[in-house]
Amino acid sequence: MEHSNKQEGSFYQPSAHISQRSWVRYSFFFLAGIIAGMLLVKVIDNRNEDHVVSDEDVRGTVYNSSSFDKMKSADVIYADNPAFKTAIDVRYSTQVIEARLDISSLYPIKVAVEFGNNNFRVLNVQNLTVNDQSTVLSSSNFIQIDNVGENKYIIQLLNMNSLPHQISFKFYQNDMVIYSNAVTVNKE
Repeated sequence: MEHSNKQEGSFYQPSAHISQRSWVRYSFFFLAGIIAGMLLVKVIDNRNEDHVVSDEDVRGTVYNSSSFDKMKSADVIYADNPAFKTAIDVRYSTQVIEARLDISSLYPIKVAVEFGNNNFRVLNVQNLTVNDQSTVLSSSNFIQIDNVGENKYIIQLLNMNSLPHQISFKFYQNDMVIYSNAVTVNKE
């Protein structure tokens, strides 16, 4: 039979066998590990701050439209049709084309914005004031707005080159074109 130094009914407590001096040593190493970890995280964060993303690198996100008033005006389209009313202000710079659309329709209409995918890329389609019955779809050379009621949109395209190109605006009701117009950008 083995002898043990444990008394019957008492529980083994490992902390009772570690001296007070060992606790100080362990706590010092624990604290040093936390400080070393915090310093490592700080060094890694500082390395990431050196990378600045330009507007050309950001696609499919919100683009700053604060310079709209400084852009060259391509054209302003006004249409007052029995099915809808619209005002489209198209402006451009060497990097961005921005179209601001105000559309009002009592019944559902579709607005197709078409352009060459070698000339422009969709940066952003922003719904400024849109009701829950209207939707927006976009692809590489096409933006479709299904509109009911009074809504406002901002369409931003990346200007891929400085050659003159057209952007077409077509309005459909019951799959029939009821209005069509085009705007030429990069005129100068």
